[in-house]
Amino acid sequence: MYFIADAIDELDLSAFYGRYDGDGRRAQPYDPRMLLRVLVYSYARGVFSSRKIARAVEEDVPTRYLAGTNFPSHRTICRFRQQHLDDFENLFVQLLLIAREAGLAVSTHAS
Repeated sequence: MYFIADAIDELDLSAFYGRYDGDGRRAQPYDPRMLLRVLVYSYARGVFSSRKIARAVEEDVPTRYLAGTNFPSHRTICRFRQQHLDDFENLFVQLLLIAREAGLAVSTHAS
């Protein structure tokens, strides 16, 4: 959990923020960094359903920690994931590489 939070804080997330810049209004009700933390942690635990992730934000202490004081709905989680699918996939690969370098993940292909 802490690894995910720290690693996401170190990555360039401009692709996730870019779509919300421009007109001065806040078009995204939740910080993309928080949503990424929650999604990555949930995926790492094998939880992929937006409804289950939203429920975990309310009931699971580590997921709640990553969400801070936010409680995004399953629709918000689903919409964020759909809007950023390509960027999210790239971010997840970067996190896996960081985890492998830190000795937290094992390569599954044979040498």
